[in-house]
Amino acid sequence: MRSILAALLTVTALPASADNIAMCVDTGASEAVCTCAAAALAEQVGPEDLARYDAISTAFVEKRSEGLGWVDAWDGAVAAVAERDGTAANTMQRAMNPVGQAHRDSIKACE
Repeated sequence: MRSILAALLTVTALPASADNIAMCVDTGASEAVCTCAAAALAEQVGPEDLARYDAISTAFVEKRSEGLGWVDAWDGAVAAVAERDGTAANTMQRAMNPVGQAHRDSIKACE
């Protein structure tokens, strides 16, 4: 699977908003694994969910750089994107749970 995804990466450019790579790197995974996982994730979820997940990832990375821990950074990022989209944070969290699981599975598959 890794070789297929690596080949895909050489032909397909990642969207400029693949901010989930930085979030993945924050877990301790290598940039190569995280880039592979971002490409796999983009193939598994719809563009709207990916855009929301990337927006949350961007806010998460920003909150982590401010010194927040993982849980607080994630919760704050979800709340910020939910507010931007005019939805409740718990609704956004439920919507993103499958995307987050797909991301975690992609990371494992790319290791």
